[in-house]
Amino acid sequence: MENENNQWQDHMIASIEEKTADFPGNKKAFIDGDLLKRLINMVPTFVKSESELKAFQNRIEGILEDMPENSSFKLREIQPYRNRINALKMYLKGKYQLVTKGYYVSVFLPIGIALGMPFGLLLDNIALGQTFGLPIGLIIGALLDVKAKKEGRII
Repeated sequence: MENENNQWQDHMIASIEEKTADFPGNKKAFIDGDLLKRLINMVPTFVKSESELKAFQNRIEGILEDMPENSSFKLREIQPYRNRINALKMYLKGKYQLVTKGYYVSVFLPIGIALGMPFGLLLDNIALGQTFGLPIGLIIGALLDVKAKKEGRII
C-alpha cells in the first residue's frame, strides 16, 4: 500500500508541475499548486484507513481535472477549481484539524478586538478597549499557530 501511495503522490505532483510549468509567478500562486503538493505529501500521514485515503485521492484527482491547462485563464473561469480547493481545505480542517499558516491569528484578532470593546465602554473610551483587545487576540492566535506548527498541522 505504501508503495502504491508513493507512486500516486509522485504522479500527482508531476501532473501539477506539468500543468503549471508555463504559468507566470502570479498565476501559479493563484492556482495553489504548492498547497496541493504539500497536501499530497502531508495528508496520507494523517489518514487512518484505506477508504479515507482513497476518498482524499479522489478529491485531489477531481481538483486536478478542474485545474486550468494554460495560463490564459480568467478568474471566473476557474471558480469551480477554487471552490473545490476551498472545500478541501474546510474538509481537512474539520477532519484532521489541518489549518493554513496564520489561521488562528486571523480568527482571534477580531475576537480580541470585540472582547476589548466592553472594557472600553467601561472606561468610557472604546478605542482604549480595542487597543487592549487587539494584542490579546494577536497573542492567543500566534500561540495557537505555533502549537499547530509544532504538531505538524500547518498546510
